[in-house]
Amino acid sequence: MTDLIRKEKLTAIAVIPMKHRGEIIGSLNFASHTTDRIPQNVCNFLESVALQVVNYISPLRIAADLG
Repeated sequence: MTDLIRKEKLTAIAVIPMKHRGEIIGSLNFASHTTDRIPQNVCNFLESVALQVVNYISPLRIAADLG
């Protein structure tokens, strides 16, 4: 992963885990070429988006587990 970060010249990376029932079912990844840090308001927004995605995916996952 470090080689990829250098190759792509990424300067800031955020990885937000998406959890359902205590299990990580995915992650929301965000990277920047232009800023050295991801502002807190952007992190809050990304966490909100990740939660919305989990709320959409979890019923599908439950149905798949039952089916």
